[in-house]
Amino acid sequence: MRTFNPGARISLSDCVVLLIAGAGSLWVWRRTGLWWAGAVPAFVVLHFLLFCNVFRIRRKLELIWAGAFLLLSIPSLLWNTPPWAVTFLLCAALSTTLIAIDTRHPHYHGIGWKRWNPNLKGW
Repeated sequence: MRTFNPGARISLSDCVVLLIAGAGSLWVWRRTGLWWAGAVPAFVVLHFLLFCNVFRIRRKLELIWAGAFLLLSIPSLLWNTPPWAVTFLLCAALSTTLIAIDTRHPHYHGIGWKRWNPNLKGW
């Protein structure tokens, strides 16, 4: 049986992935000389951490973010339109919106769950 364990969580393997992703992003940036080439993997991994470990949002919302990131990043990669800075800003705004939506859902169980969802145990 699963135990009631809401709130943010992080494991040793999460920390290892973050360190590897950070080192890999830095390596790509230095190797290519393109800031965005290093920022893309870091941005995606940090969002995965935010969505899965900190705010623990619903999978459907994660997939919406991933689809939007792909729809914006493919033309950014191929034609630099929109520029990468715009792609990152739009995706960060979408992240904020999706997190705000999910914190109001009856199942919300990420960081700050007692404040945003005090009736979680009864749900």
